[in-house]
Amino acid sequence: MLGSPALAARTTGAKIDREERKGKGASDHAPVVVDLADQRIDRAAPSPGQWVTMTL
Repeated sequence: MLGSPALAARTTGAKIDREERKGKGASDHAPVVVDLADQRIDRAAPSPGQWVTMTL
């Protein structure tokens, strides 16, 4: 998942719903569910203006 540093700083959890891909004729895409805090969590974050890759 690609997101901004502000989004990464608010992320508290994420998961890929792999069950969606098990049906007949399913796509190679899968829904991603991301839990976000109402505000930034104090932890190291990339510099503003940079994109970050969040690995699930």
